[in-house]
Amino acid sequence: MEVLSERINECREYKRSMMIFDLDSLVGVNDNQSTSSMGLSTSHSVNNQKLFSYLVDVAKEAKLQGDEEQQWVVTVALHPYLSKTLKSSILFTPTEEEAMKERQEYERANLDLK
Repeated sequence: MEVLSERINECREYKRSMMIFDLDSLVGVNDNQSTSSMGLSTSHSVNNQKLFSYLVDVAKEAKLQGDEEQQWVVTVALHPYLSKTLKSSILFTPTEEEAMKERQEYERANLDLK
């Protein structure tokens, strides 16, 4: 965490910089499965919540900067839960495809409840 913090502060000293984070390697996700009378249930949790929160703050700060300072934060996450959690945490605007997929999942979940 200390080394990462030093590198981020170093990047912030430049007007134009890019930081690339592999969230699967840095943060990670726990996948837990359990069986109940309702069937198989899967839950996910972020391994290193403190580091994840720090990276969310870094991404939010880069997103809010004006044209004078162009600092880019690129995150790579293969795990769908990690990607979705990051996007919602930094208030990332979803693409049309993502919004449509989310609506379909919501509608499917509501139909299953009826």
